Amino acid sequence: MNEAWGTPSRNTVSNTATIHLDYGTWAGQGAPMTFEVDDDSDGTIEQTLMVTDDGD
Repeated sequence: MNEAWGTPSRNTVSNTATIHLDYGTWAGQGAPMTFEVDDDSDGTIEQTLMVTDDGD
């Protein structure tokens, strides 16, 4: 369970990971946002997650 968002998560991010959000390219409310995850904080992106905006 991804408690921060209140929905089940299929992806796991470790406590040593770095997450990059490119807020400048986000289209705004209702559009998905891309999270780039560097699992071991070594500068290499291992996961790219599209997070949907299910907001009210």
